[in-house]
Amino acid sequence: MNNVAIKWGTFVAAPLAVMAFMMLPGGCGNSTSSGGGGGASSSSHSSAGSGGSTTTSGSSSSASTTASSGGTGGSTTGSGGTGGTTTSASSTTSASSTASASSSSSSGGTDGGTADPSLLLHYTFDEGSGTAAVDSSGNHNDGVVLGSASWETQGHIGGALVLAGADPHVQLPANLLDAYDTVTIAAWINLTSITPWARIFDFGGSPGAFMYFVPKDGAGVMHLSVFKAATPTNREAIVTTPNLLATTVWQHVAIKVGPAFGYQMWVNGSMVASTPATPPNDVKISELAPTPTNWIGKSQFAADPYLQAHVDDFRIYTRALTDAEIAALASQ
Repeated sequence: MNNVAIKWGTFVAAPLAVMAFMMLPGGCGNSTSSGGGGGASSSSHSSAGSGGSTTTSGSSSSASTTASSGGTGGSTTGSGGTGGTTTSASSTTSASSTASASSSSSSGGTDGGTADPSLLLHYTFDEGSGTAAVDSSGNHNDGVVLGSASWETQGHIGGALVLAGADPHVQLPANLLDAYDTVTIAAWINLTSITPWARIFDFGGSPGAFMYFVPKDGAGVMHLSVFKAATPTNREAIVTTPNLLATTVWQHVAIKVGPAFGYQMWVNGSMVASTPATPPNDVKISELAPTPTNWIGKSQFAADPYLQAHVDDFRIYTRALTDAEIAALASQ
């Protein structure tokens, strides 16, 4: 992707996208699910004992997803994507992601410059110096740049943050998502390297409750998890795909979570994996509250490595962006 030296401006939202997928029950227990865990000191937790996760992956042009219904102890994955061969186990649905219209958003929102009230946080990472990641959404959800993180003037859109060295990360405001169940989190990422369990983001801090997204887990797949410890069985929604992000190139990633549609993973404007919100693993973000420690580039678990990457245009919306809106963000 070509870098651009100026901030992207005003766009016209005309979401003509069609999302149609069938919610299917998942299996139980997933061999790729864990709450962290790169390192001998073990930061892993057990995956959900019942209900389990269903994983799907789609092609880069349209989000064709396969949802599977597995039994106890079964890991279920879908097929599609680029470069990955997976297996599917039961029922199949397809979700067509046809973002034919050009829908866009400025730092304010998605309707030609008018502020989007659902934009909770927006870090442009254009500061160039200091320890503040200024929130341009107007909500004053500024972050703190910590450790060995540094600035660069030439990111994907203007400047960017460089996560390199021993402990680079950004501290987000405490309890940022505690009042919401439907969110979209999006960012531009340029990975320097891929180390298992290094977090793009991690929201949590409460005992046994967190949400994280990693470019690669211990099983070698990209992994989103929303976990809630429970009695008698832990609950965990998991999405994985074997189609890993490339290194040394800017790519757009997005995560959508919500009770109505489940858990989705997007790369470069296309949905690559999803799982429905199926009981008992229909974990809502508000169930994780309180979440006092929220990070970009850092895990809740001390044994996990820090992300090594360049990060730009990090956004959180308190709604599900349409297919066309995500495609528009990925087209910048």
